Amino acid sequence: MLTARGIAMSDGLNRKNHYFPLNSIINAYEDAWKQGKPSNLNHDSTKFIGWNYITGIFMEPGKAYVTNEMSIPETDEEHDTLMKKNMAYLYKKYYMDRKEKYDELKVMLADKLTDKSHPALISCVAYEDENILYKVFPEIKEEMNKGLIDLNLMTPVYPGIFKKGKYLIFAHRYFRRNCSMLNSFNEEFLQRLQDLQNSDLKVQIALDVNMIGLLGTENVKLEYQYWWGPKFNDDLSSIPMGVTRHNNEHYDNVFTNLCFTEFGWYVQDERQTFECEEVSDQPNIKDGDSTYYGCRFVHSMLNPITNQPNHLDGAIRAYTDEKMLERLDISIDKSERDTSYTKLWRIDNDMPVSLWKELIAHYYRDNILVGEYFSGEDEKFTKIVLEDKAEDEITPLQKYIPVDMNTNDGIRFYFRYMPAIDINEEYDVVIKSNEFLVYDERKMRVMESETITILKLLKRYGLNIRIPATARIGHEDMVFNFPTFMCKNADKAKTVQQAIADLCKAWNDKNEDRLISYSIATNYENEAVYFSFAGHVADFTSIYARMGTTFPQKDNLNKWIEALYNENNSFQVATQHPKISDIMTDSSHLRFRRALVPIKYLQEIKMEDKCLTVNFVEKKEIVKELINNKIGIAPIYHIEKTRCRRCQKDYISCDCVKFIDDTSEEIQNFKFLGAAWTNRHA
Repeated sequence: MLTARGIAMSDGLNRKNHYFPLNSIINAYEDAWKQGKPSNLNHDSTKFIGWNYITGIFMEPGKAYVTNEMSIPETDEEHDTLMKKNMAYLYKKYYMDRKEKYDELKVMLADKLTDKSHPALISCVAYEDENILYKVFPEIKEEMNKGLIDLNLMTPVYPGIFKKGKYLIFAHRYFRRNCSMLNSFNEEFLQRLQDLQNSDLKVQIALDVNMIGLLGTENVKLEYQYWWGPKFNDDLSSIPMGVTRHNNEHYDNVFTNLCFTEFGWYVQDERQTFECEEVSDQPNIKDGDSTYYGCRFVHSMLNPITNQPNHLDGAIRAYTDEKMLERLDISIDKSERDTSYTKLWRIDNDMPVSLWKELIAHYYRDNILVGEYFSGEDEKFTKIVLEDKAEDEITPLQKYIPVDMNTNDGIRFYFRYMPAIDINEEYDVVIKSNEFLVYDERKMRVMESETITILKLLKRYGLNIRIPATARIGHEDMVFNFPTFMCKNADKAKTVQQAIADLCKAWNDKNEDRLISYSIATNYENEAVYFSFAGHVADFTSIYARMGTTFPQKDNLNKWIEALYNENNSFQVATQHPKISDIMTDSSHLRFRRALVPIKYLQEIKMEDKCLTVNFVEKKEIVKELINNKIGIAPIYHIEKTRCRRCQKDYISCDCVKFIDDTSEEIQNFKFLGAAWTNRHA
């Protein structure tokens, strides 16, 4: 399996002006973290690509981000396994979890259902059966005109979903993405049509006569694909006659099945006429044993007096294999009209050109070629792209210091659920090293030097700790990446948090410019929670002073996270500085990355006055850049033996604690491993 990680959503206002508060995000994550759900390209359930898990919530001042991880199959066997999982998920979600409602609807429909009926696996409780709508409401058939019904006769509850009595009625299934029942409706387009009810325009749409649902189960899928209506030139009468074809230059059968879209202007019955058709070479409609290529089609006419559109309709033209081969080689004005044709909607009477444009754009959702033809531009999208591009620019500092934070930047913290931790009864805390180092062709599990100081403090506080076999690595800078503290329960986690807070206060009282990261995991009944933190010691001290160091019990966990988030929001808004991908590792803990100095630039490594000195050689312009950004090198070494200057004993085994007690540590034996760039010199 290929694994891809990313951001699923945030608590910020999205491009559709929707906002999800943090408490809703946490509750949704708590319910969904174990199971996961299928992932489809372009919100198209016919394009299943893998299995998606919500992995946690990353928080910075001003915004919270939901992270996800997707498993993408790389072999046929892996694909088949996930497809079975996908079908089981859909069956459970849309049928088994609502079986009582399906049984209720089945009783209501009684003998109107045939033995060919079956549950419709859509967002509402509904049954599919041939002409079931006409059997329940015979009058609707009488109200139809050439397969369409006046929209004023319908009572909408959602875009494309209507109520009548105790039932739900649906717009034609071809209004769904890729003409598939597995997908959602084109809600933007249908909502715009429904907004025209009781206007001067006559609006008609096609209904799905083969499906009926149960009132009260209606809901819609929230799809946060961003779609936009382009700007056009309003003078339609000045457009010359002829056909224009826009090819899909990036066509690869993955995100879209679109080969090209054609736009034709001609004169019909002495009226200027417009036609537009998108052409796909992938079948998307199945009728019995036959498959067809369903292509969206629009037809419109202008009022010769006002030059405004006074007729506009949309349909699906379904091609057989033979007809599609012919269509690919000819233009829209020469194509035959002998395809299977399903009209979906129609509007009559003079309409504003702006409305005409908007309806066409929304009908062709996912087809950017329509906006391209009319020179469409989306200012909101363009602005966001430009802002994102500016944020992606790498500053000189970032080339040497991949992750940097300062006082008043606030802290970063990441929260996720995980399976319960297996901790031996004799231990309160188990230390899990997050770091590895390759030295002399040997991979070592390592811990940064000051981890031993925290462990000694925890022992002073009465905790029994299990420490794995690791090498102690020293960095001559003011950045500490501590390991993960796996705690038996929330009370033990509170003690760890207290030890961290005590050290942060000691450093902050001396105005030390230190950055730290650490992680705490603790068991809660049948599961565990994992927190990872990163920031400046001054900001940690400020947060601890306001929040305390209490680690929450399970019933208070969500409120505690919200309180921590709100306290952290008192700092300046972060806007992903640093980026999540820069500060979070693949194993989901926060860590300050260091950039290593190429070994070829290191020269004259020696001891002077009991201090290790390292000289390096670089080009003049690079040296100037380093000096301007106050960047130097910090040696990295394997610490083999140290001594406490207070009691003169081995520091690892003595009772003294650096920074808390009046003592320091003398390194006696070490091995030089290399160096990293730093702007925080020890």
